[in-house]
Amino acid sequence: MRVSVYSDVNDFLRNAQPFLERDEAANGLVLGIAFRLRQQPDSAKQGALLMTADEGGAVVLAGAMTPPHNLVLSGSGDPARNAVEPVVAEILSGGWTPPGVGGPVDTARAFAETWTKASGVPHTLRMRHRIYALTKVAHLDYSPGRFGLATQADLDVVARWFAAFGTEVFGEPSDPQQAHEAATARIQAGDVYLWEDGQAVSMAAKARPTTRGMAINHVYTPPEFRNRGYATSCAARLSQTLLDSGREFCCLFADLANPVSNGIYQKIGYRPVCDANDYRFRAEPA
Repeated sequence: MRVSVYSDVNDFLRNAQPFLERDEAANGLVLGIAFRLRQQPDSAKQGALLMTADEGGAVVLAGAMTPPHNLVLSGSGDPARNAVEPVVAEILSGGWTPPGVGGPVDTARAFAETWTKASGVPHTLRMRHRIYALTKVAHLDYSPGRFGLATQADLDVVARWFAAFGTEVFGEPSDPQQAHEAATARIQAGDVYLWEDGQAVSMAAKARPTTRGMAINHVYTPPEFRNRGYATSCAARLSQTLLDSGREFCCLFADLANPVSNGIYQKIGYRPVCDANDYRFRAEPA
């Protein structure tokens, strides 16, 4: 097993892209990180870790990390799990300290267990995801209102909703300043869309373009506007917009602990691709 760490994202993509694009929806997060680094080299303010493990000249595991975010892994089955131990050794020897890891269920679990054994830092399961993909939007009866791009005039609302989304999804208070900065950047990039019914009532955003697809994230409706079909309408219209723009598919992550969101996405036409787990690494308090 050979582990390679890349200082140049183009070298990483040259080796990893064919492997990752065999299942572009499942591997879209690693691909999206790499594509963003290629387009915006300065976006990783704390550096970036890009690595592959190959056996017999064939890539079996690929990973990307832009601190302070988790290490994200792509690869499953015995070949990927067999690569975990040498990958952990390489990351430790390079002085990297991932705050957590995400990836296919068995691969992420194997990495978390191996990391704890090698580093002494405990791991906890943070979230169980299901990755969905869509190639055709189901026929829907849309809620009252209209769909459109968020503008600078919507910044305060979007920033509040970004913060509320993070708190709700991760169970920890979000940093309002970071949420405001993220909302500003995403609105300026033309990523954020709103459903309005007299006022803004729901949000969804596009993210991580890959060769054939595009991800959707930050699907959020404030509690006072829920159970009216707004999130379904907003996510469906964004999905159709992306398909109409030439994307072959849309994909997204859903928290398996939230049956409502999983039901919404399946109603729109999303179908399961695979499951993934996120683990957190955190030393016990002294």
